[in-house]
Amino acid sequence: VAVISPEDAPFIGLSENLPGPHNIENGAIAFRLGRFLCLDEAEMLAAIPGFKGLPHRMEIVGFAGPVRFVNDSKATNSDAALQALRSYTGIYGIAGGLSKEEGIGAIKDALGNIRKAYLIGSCAENFAADLNGKVEYEIPGNLSQAIEAAFADACRDGLPEATILLAPAAASFDQFAHFEARGDTFRALALTLINGSNKGGKAVGHV
Repeated sequence: VAVISPEDAPFIGLSENLPGPHNIENGAIAFRLGRFLCLDEAEMLAAIPGFKGLPHRMEIVGFAGPVRFVNDSKATNSDAALQALRSYTGIYGIAGGLSKEEGIGAIKDALGNIRKAYLIGSCAENFAADLNGKVEYEIPGNLSQAIEAAFADACRDGLPEATILLAPAAASFDQFAHFEARGDTFRALALTLINGSNKGGKAVGHV
C-alpha cells in the first residue's frame, strides 16, 4: 500500500483556481498517478495554471474589487461545503435548500471563517437555529436577495479580501431543478454585480 502525502503535489497550492487543502490532496494523487505513468513533472506543473476547475465546484466566477464570487453549488451536504469553507476567510456564505439529515453537520468545524451567513430555502430556519449565537446570519427570501445582501455587506465592511460563497450544504430541489440550475443562477447574478461594479469588476470565465 502506497502512502500519498502533500509532498507528492509540488506547488499545487500556488494556483488560485485550486484553493484549499482538499485540492492539495487531489493534486497529490494526480501527481503520483502521473509519475506512475511516466509523465514529465515539468509538463504537469505547467498545466496547473491553465486548469480553472469545473463548473459548480468551487468555481471562481469573478471579482468586484477585492470581493470574490465562488459558486460551489455542488456542495449539497455539509462535508462538501466544509472544503470550501476551509479554503477562504472573510466568507459571506449563502447556504440552505432542501436539508439532508446531518443539517449543517461538518460546517461547525469552519464557522470561524464565516463573516456572515445568508440562509435560503426550506431549511433556512433549521440552519439558523444551528448557527444562532455562533455566526451572524439573516434569512433573505431567495438566492437573488441573498447575493445582493452579501455583496452590500462585503462592500460596507471593506475587508482586504472577501468571498461571497455559495456552498449550500443542502439539496436544491425545493427551489431549483438541480444543483446546476442553482449554480447557473448564482453565476448569472454574480456576473451582473461584477459587470455593474464601480470597483473594477473582473469575470474569470470558467464556462
